[in-house]
Amino acid sequence: MNSKRALLVEDRPSDIALTRRAFEKNRISNRLVFAEDEQEALVYLFAAGLHTGRNPAKLPALVLLDLKLPRVDGGGANRCVPTPAPGGCGWWC
Repeated sequence: MNSKRALLVEDRPSDIALTRRAFEKNRISNRLVFAEDEQEALVYLFAAGLHTGRNPAKLPALVLLDLKLPRVDGGGANRCVPTPAPGGCGWWC
């Protein structure tokens, strides 16, 4: 299995299953991490809450973001995301 992760931000179980099948069918070995909404995704990305033990410098290699999420749409959620920076982890909002 590839050590780099892919973060899927999706609230519909059918779309989660479709993405999982697409990864398997195309032999994409990245581990899929799931977040049901933008708030849960940001908690994961900032290594907060349930994810405090995760190294925040190890960001997902890929983020798949549903653009029609219930609280804040995907366009709003991507305004504040961590980005790789030399010597560590950087943030932009």
